[in-house]
Amino acid sequence: MNRALRLYCIAALALSALLPLCSVPAQAAIPDSERTALLHFYASTNGATWTRSTNWNGIPGTECTWWGVTCSIDGSAVTGINLGGNNLTGSFPDDLNALTKLISFNVGLNKIAGSIPALAGMTSLMTFEVSGNRLSGTIPPVSSLTSLVSFYVAGNFLSGTLPPLSGLSNLQTFVANGNQLTGSIPSLAGLSSLGGLQLQNNQLTGPIPDLTGLHVGYINVANNRLTGPIPPLPANIGYFYADHNQLTGSIPPLAGLSNLNYFIVSTNQLTGSIPALTGLTSLGHFDVSFNQLTGPIPPLASLVVTQEFFANNNQLSGPIPSLAAMVRLNEIDLGYNQLTGNVPPGPPQLAVLHDSNLCPNFLNHTPDPAWDTATGQMPWYTHCTDTGNPPPTLANANFQGLWWNAAESGWGVNLAHQGDRIFATWYTYDTGGNAYWLSMLADRTTPTGSVYSGDVHATVGPPFTNFLGPATPTTVGTGTLTFTDANTGSFSYRVTAGGATNVNQTKAITRFVIDAGTAQPVCTYSTTPDLAGATNYQDLWWNSNEPGWGINLAHQGNLVFVTWYTYDVNGPVAGHPPLWLSGLLKRIGSSNYFGGTLTRTSGPRFDNYMAPFGTQDVGMATVGFTDGNHGTFSWVTNGTGGLPLNNNPQTRTIMRFLFAAQGGTTCP
Repeated sequence: MNRALRLYCIAALALSALLPLCSVPAQAAIPDSERTALLHFYASTNGATWTRSTNWNGIPGTECTWWGVTCSIDGSAVTGINLGGNNLTGSFPDDLNALTKLISFNVGLNKIAGSIPALAGMTSLMTFEVSGNRLSGTIPPVSSLTSLVSFYVAGNFLSGTLPPLSGLSNLQTFVANGNQLTGSIPSLAGLSSLGGLQLQNNQLTGPIPDLTGLHVGYINVANNRLTGPIPPLPANIGYFYADHNQLTGSIPPLAGLSNLNYFIVSTNQLTGSIPALTGLTSLGHFDVSFNQLTGPIPPLASLVVTQEFFANNNQLSGPIPSLAAMVRLNEIDLGYNQLTGNVPPGPPQLAVLHDSNLCPNFLNHTPDPAWDTATGQMPWYTHCTDTGNPPPTLANANFQGLWWNAAESGWGVNLAHQGDRIFATWYTYDTGGNAYWLSMLADRTTPTGSVYSGDVHATVGPPFTNFLGPATPTTVGTGTLTFTDANTGSFSYRVTAGGATNVNQTKAITRFVIDAGTAQPVCTYSTTPDLAGATNYQDLWWNSNEPGWGINLAHQGNLVFVTWYTYDVNGPVAGHPPLWLSGLLKRIGSSNYFGGTLTRTSGPRFDNYMAPFGTQDVGMATVGFTDGNHGTFSWVTNGTGGLPLNNNPQTRTIMRFLFAAQGGTTCP
């Protein structure tokens, strides 16, 4: 071999030895404990059925190439798992916290059940997202997660109390809405980075904690059982929702909160006056309805961008102030107060939706075509108080129960009556003959009268077989209940609903007798009722974790007539149509349980009720009670009547639905 050939061979051998050093750097191995945790996670969440699982379960050293897995720059540790909306099922493994370097964890919008595992030791974790699964149990301690920025556990079935949040100085967002959480909201002191807090649609009690020193811009604690006053709001607050609680005291000062866009505190027990609204240059939506507010409406000159202003169903007095500066206003509701004087000119935008309301009040009946258009009433003062022709007085009568028109059997209206308010659920049929229901929260139009009026709503929601997500009501008209005595009255309505347009009718109604051999119960409202001690269950019942459906019970002796308002299994994803089912349930032995056949009904369209109705047995239903305020509702369906076959009983806890500012009604 000549010298040149020898040099070439030597160079080739040397180059071949160096080639591995010149290729892409080899992947550093993650710790065995992290690989084991990933494998356990894959197996526990049924990885074989994931939508995408590229490279998972590969050989050691490939973990950082697995779909949804992110590693540190040097590949020595797992720093992220992003498998949101990937059809994960099963449950979490116990060793998730072996991923001690994990920064981001996102498995939201899957079907994972079971509990959230311990997170202790995950001190690098910044984002934790498990919303929209089927998780139960409690939220584990998080105070050791000192790097935590965002924590999302919304839309599950979590119970127990919220964990302490002290020490989480980096926390910006905490979202736990739509669960079954109880107890109080923990202290927020020291959460200097907190920007958003969402705890709505739970069962939280106690006060809203002190917000001093916080810079939070979004707070939503609506639809809980919170009590006490609304604390002073942070200077930069933009969105504040605390509606549908039991809050008391006065509304805190709002003047100068220039970032405030939404202020929603309706359906509480707030007293005092509406505070000054000066300097609210960003306020778009203001709702203080269904409280006990008094005094005048303050000047509204600063509300130049406000689109909705609701202060109805209070005890406000004095004149309506000028609306001239509210150039973007498209809806205002001031009904059911004690306002007097002339109505001011309304901004032209009010004519867009036709949903504004100024009555009932004691306003002067001055013709105004602009307000006719804005309210959709001709004239606008149709439902305002006419002191010259007061309705008959039945100041102390209670109308709770099931009412019907004997000449048009097959439809009816259930009334839950608490104080000066009646929640009416109207069971009827749409233009296709399908079971269809509407609802109305009606208020007494005069302090001691027997006329109750309110808006009528049609509601769509998730199917009763899988009640996940919100129900959505839409205002479709107005209704009025007028009573001539404790057992006789009329139901008037003007609605566009169920396929019918501008239906304006009045129906005579009387109480429906379930058992001719048993006297009708006499119901009584009290601000301090003994609900738990009641032995008659006639009322409107609901599951507070699934607002949007409920059952009305008419109870006489050993019989309970149940009407279940819910949503059909057939319908668009955006909202299934309303469906009602009914049953005459008999007491089982001497127990507090009642059982019987569940029936689906079809009938003539409500706007032309001429033909007979028909029924079909679609299953069985049972209601049972542990006391006068707590019970269960169970059902099965047999696969007929357009409903699925489900032989496994579905059970929900139920309790009385309280909608008055205070107290409730019992029917001994």
